[in-house]
Amino acid sequence: WKSTLAVDKKLEDGWVVGAEYTYTKDINAVYYSNVNLNESNGFQLAGADNRTRFLTSVANTNKYYFGTTLANPNIGNAILMSNTNQGYVYTLTARIQRNLERLSYGVAYTYSVAKNTAEGGSTASSLWSAAPVANQDPNAANLGFASYYQPNRVIGHIAYKTKGGTSLGAIYELANAGVTSYVYNGDLNGDGNSGNDLLYIPKTAADINLVKVGSGGLGTGTSTDVRTAAQIWSQVDAFISNSTYLNNHRGEYAGRNAVVNPYLSRLDLNVTQDIKVKVGKNKHTIKVSYDLINAGNFISRDWGVVKIPTVTNFLKYEGLAADGKTPSFSFPFQTGTTAFTQPYQSSTGIGSRWQMQIGIKYLFN
Repeated sequence: WKSTLAVDKKLEDGWVVGAEYTYTKDINAVYYSNVNLNESNGFQLAGADNRTRFLTSVANTNKYYFGTTLANPNIGNAILMSNTNQGYVYTLTARIQRNLERLSYGVAYTYSVAKNTAEGGSTASSLWSAAPVANQDPNAANLGFASYYQPNRVIGHIAYKTKGGTSLGAIYELANAGVTSYVYNGDLNGDGNSGNDLLYIPKTAADINLVKVGSGGLGTGTSTDVRTAAQIWSQVDAFISNSTYLNNHRGEYAGRNAVVNPYLSRLDLNVTQDIKVKVGKNKHTIKVSYDLINAGNFISRDWGVVKIPTVTNFLKYEGLAADGKTPSFSFPFQTGTTAFTQPYQSSTGIGSRWQMQIGIKYLFN
């Protein structure tokens, strides 16, 4: 179901103000479950993160299904598609614009919320495992923020056309550069999927059992990790403190796609020249255009840069402690023996680079 309500009002001197509200509701959306996940066999983890670990045996800490018999052929995932009506999206846009004979300019702001139960994937199995879960049943229709969720976006424009046929234009965008989820590195809940278990954000050192990298929950770890548990916690605590989201949600499970990335600021420029050409009795137009995309980055390498998470799985599940129920986690290094400290870094992708393009268009008018 999709509905829209919009209004525009023309005022004096070329001013136009408007607002639009859209609401989309899932009626029979699809979500996925793995019927081969034996939810009746499992146990509750000990500690602050006490989610259920799905196993056919407490002693088997690796997989939730194992062994091959006639009755249990160990077929792996068996994905069932079911329907739910939980998902929804709504957006609210406000706009003000002025249109004159040769000049037009305006600005608009959009606020949106998008939630669904199934995330994107290429196969039924990947569609089931794509949606991160916390202390929830991974086979339920768990509602969470969508990966395409963009809560805030401001866009402004200005365009001017001279009497000589030269058009000048600029578009400025200020928007959240996507969303992400903080998950564990590894398969904490034993559902056979790595990297889809939402993180429990520790409030104090007592909330988490920290071990050295590669310890398997019990051993001494790798020879390069010489940190004590207190030193590891100090680094973990510092990383959490440097993240606004993590620091504000200590003692809670991280939300699915609830981490809103920093704002991206981008300016695009355009110059277009109309050249009139007489062909017989008709006048044709040649349009020569020049676009400078992400012009701020052309001026300074520090402008127009997208900020992306440095790491989203900074805690690695190493195994269970000696009691067989308390999970152990390590804090892997960023490089060498240097620990992660900052939650965001500058992207080196094309979105952080200026681009230039030239176009020619022939109009038979």
